[in-house]
Amino acid sequence: MLKKALTSLNADKAIKLACAAVHDLDCCLNQGSLIILQGLVSSSEVISHGAASTAVYLYVQSLPIARKIKKRLKRDWSQRRLTQETILLAWKSFSANKTSLQIFDLSLQALSLQVLKLLIGLCEVVHRSIALAVEHDWHASVRLAYHHPHFAKLCSVAKPSVYGVIFTAAVISATSNADVADEMKVLIEQKKASEAYVLGSKHPELMGDPLFDYFYGVAAVEVGHPTAGVLALERVLLNDPNNDLVRLELARAYYAQGEYQRAKDEFLAVKKNQPPAGVVATINVYLDDIKAKDASYKTTYGIFVELGMGYNNNVNAATAVNNIILPYVGPVTLGASSLPQKSVFGYDSIGANVSMPITSDVSVFANANTSAQRYSQTNGYDLNVSNATTGVKVTDGPNTYKIAGFGSIAQIDQVPVPNTYGGGGEFVRQLSATDSVMIAAGSTVLQYPSQFNAYNSNLNVGTVGYRKAFPDRKWQPVIDVSANMAHQIDTSNRPDLGRRIAGGALQLSFLPAEKVGVTIGAGYAQSKYDANDLLYQTNRTDNLFSGNAVLQYKLTKELSARMEVTYYNNLSNLNLYGYEQWTGAIKLRYDWNSN
Repeated sequence: MLKKALTSLNADKAIKLACAAVHDLDCCLNQGSLIILQGLVSSSEVISHGAASTAVYLYVQSLPIARKIKKRLKRDWSQRRLTQETILLAWKSFSANKTSLQIFDLSLQALSLQVLKLLIGLCEVVHRSIALAVEHDWHASVRLAYHHPHFAKLCSVAKPSVYGVIFTAAVISATSNADVADEMKVLIEQKKASEAYVLGSKHPELMGDPLFDYFYGVAAVEVGHPTAGVLALERVLLNDPNNDLVRLELARAYYAQGEYQRAKDEFLAVKKNQPPAGVVATINVYLDDIKAKDASYKTTYGIFVELGMGYNNNVNAATAVNNIILPYVGPVTLGASSLPQKSVFGYDSIGANVSMPITSDVSVFANANTSAQRYSQTNGYDLNVSNATTGVKVTDGPNTYKIAGFGSIAQIDQVPVPNTYGGGGEFVRQLSATDSVMIAAGSTVLQYPSQFNAYNSNLNVGTVGYRKAFPDRKWQPVIDVSANMAHQIDTSNRPDLGRRIAGGALQLSFLPAEKVGVTIGAGYAQSKYDANDLLYQTNRTDNLFSGNAVLQYKLTKELSARMEVTYYNNLSNLNLYGYEQWTGAIKLRYDWNSN
């Protein structure tokens, strides 16, 4: 899930990690090679005497065979020359092979040539020793072989040759280890983690090498094998406990394994070391999700209190046009009460919420709040609204389902504001740690006060949305895009008050500083009414443009201050229904929850 942000922890630190790993590898190779050489040197004499004793035994056992080939040696003594010529011919053929010369070092070529020459010289000793042995003087043949200068030279050359072969094999093996780790790294960067995991699984002998374990652990987590990833990354962290890059990957592995508390501990340990902003944002995403998952296992609850004040330039949402022309009536001048009313207002709100798990995947929730907005410069528009919602939430892997019922009670003097009740459902699919889609649908019954019963209606709404987060970018922006369709059906035989609505909204949120949050949004909705307007005797169409901006500052963990600005501009084909309104407010909010 968020893998790229994790690898951006510190490019310099990653380079230092690689250099340190190479240095450690070089030290281990040097130390291991030195031990091998020391062991072989100390045992060289034993090897030499063991070879001599073995030669004596073999010569004794070969006496019967030697007697049988006596006549053949006497008959064709030229076989000795044939053997020498064959060996020299093989060496010349080998030297002529350019591919072989590219593989072996010049020093190894010279060493091999010297060994072959000694073997050729030794052949003469062997033949002579066999001849003497056939004549029953086998002791002399052994002494001749053991003390011959060619035999001594062969032993002196063989020992460093063996050391060179062993050391070369060790270097090739270590280089091969590094090559496997590098290849896995490239595959992971190419988003081929499954191939990297398969490659690592073919080399279990490399487990314990820090560089190999790191990339193997990352690949294992990526392809859905968190247990293998945890084991590999724990080995790396054991050798380098101060490596935040490894600790971050281990935290991600714990998260994938379902070990949320251990993941949280590792994430917080990295966060304390003040990593780059992109990494902090990624850690916060994981921590928020862990917090949500913790809430799914225990009952949580919270309360909030909010106080504020603001200014509204058009409390009654009235048109700015003084005169309108009505069919069959003609020009009409609007009274003062029908013009826009400006006023300062005070605001207060209080609410509470609770969530109780039924199983690890199913929980029930409820919330309620009440708010009041009172105007000081105009009468008849004070608004009191109380809302309540309850429902069931089901989580199934990346999918979240909600079914809820809701209701509200509103009180106002002059403007028609309805009481409502209804229900709906919502489906959210988490495409990745930063992307999600949403589909929602609901139906609401709107019941107006008795003097406004003509507005009673049912409102059916459908919404689709998409959210994209950028935790590794500056200010960690989050974009929300939504589109909706609605149909408001009048239930009082007034189709001219029923309408079809289509629109959408775009919202951008970002964090320019640690305690500062900014949200900017814009929306559009078009309303086409179902029948001709009674006054104008023509179909009404409204185009509502809206905008909002919020600046929030976190004073403490629970206390925050917020400035809000909202703007509405309803452009209607009928002048009477067009209006422009903006509101500004400053609010102080206190949030407390059981977490």
